[in-house]
Amino acid sequence: MLSWALWPADERGVEIMQMVRQGNGRVHTGTRLLACALAVIMMGAPLAGTALGRSEAAWNEIQAPTSPHATRASLGPASSRPGARATASSEEPQDRPPAASRPAVPVPPEDAAAPRAPIPAPSSPGPARPEPRPWYTDRDLDTLARLVHAESEGEPFVGRVAVAAVVLNRVRHSRFPGTIAGVVFQPGAFEPVANGRIWEEPDRLSRQATKAALDGWDPTGGAIYFWNPAKVGGGSWIWQVHVTGQIGQHVFGWR
Repeated sequence: MLSWALWPADERGVEIMQMVRQGNGRVHTGTRLLACALAVIMMGAPLAGTALGRSEAAWNEIQAPTSPHATRASLGPASSRPGARATASSEEPQDRPPAASRPAVPVPPEDAAAPRAPIPAPSSPGPARPEPRPWYTDRDLDTLARLVHAESEGEPFVGRVAVAAVVLNRVRHSRFPGTIAGVVFQPGAFEPVANGRIWEEPDRLSRQATKAALDGWDPTGGAIYFWNPAKVGGGSWIWQVHVTGQIGQHVFGWR
């Protein structure tokens, strides 16, 4: 039977016709139709196989990657391509079991929830950066504090700061000497220098007020003069000064 199936198509057709003939030499009509259909199927089988092989080759050519960088994932799963064999997943290496069957690495709950230990500070922070030196000297502070004590004894703290600020404003002014000692000891500038009170030891409040002024506090608004209205006559030139304000018993101004 197998050898008969391997005959050429024309010889198989003749054989079929001989098998279905009746005794009188005529072929029955129904048998003739059945034989014709069987012959068509046998003759078309090789053509169908060739067409199927060509369609599969064309499909593989279309699905083949056009770039050397194309990955298997771009071609889709193997089971979705016609004629493809069922193979192992390209995402899983062949030398180890799939991810679903591999046991997960357990993580101890105490390690997962434990807070991170803080980074300890260095035991030796190193040498401290030296503080910047003030622009004034200890002698400047002492000289100015003596004048503040003599001129504003009994005044509030801000009034003492104001007296010291007037001296510093004069140091910055072009009409006065450029040092604290030069301004304090300028002839005829301050009464305590003339009567000798400048040499009295200043109290703690006067020193604190002097340092506050040296550090930049000026409650006078830039004044370069101060006076006590109760001790100055009406004809003094001091009344021509532009007044910036009054603190305690002293009036402050500039011109």
